[in-house]
Amino acid sequence: MTPITSYYLERVLTPEGLRDAVTRVVRVLREDVKLNTFDAIAFRGVSGALVAPAVAVAVGKPLIVVRKSEASHGRPVEGAITAKRYVIVDDFVGAGGTVRAITDALDGTLRGVVTYNGNSADVDHSSWLGWEA
Repeated sequence: MTPITSYYLERVLTPEGLRDAVTRVVRVLREDVKLNTFDAIAFRGVSGALVAPAVAVAVGKPLIVVRKSEASHGRPVEGAITAKRYVIVDDFVGAGGTVRAITDALDGTLRGVVTYNGNSADVDHSSWLGWEA
């Protein structure tokens, strides 16, 4: 088997790790965020693309893809772009660049961010960083 070398994505690069991350995010969305408080799930980049589609299927919500580069394939923003309320699913929140890029690209209201990977190896939880809008 080829060793996994990504320091921040290794938890979701195995079937067990991906299943665990999706399960934790779905639990947070159902129990803490509440499914009726948002209309879509937004993501950007590989870290979001690894988990957000499976989460969207599990909770029955459409996706919003905000591309990192306009020179990339397709449009800069695709999916449920008319959603009025959305959450962001990502591995962690560092300096806030992903959150800022998504909120700048969308007209809807950000209901919060659900992360599936902590900022350090000893943190293993999904967190809900929510606020009322």
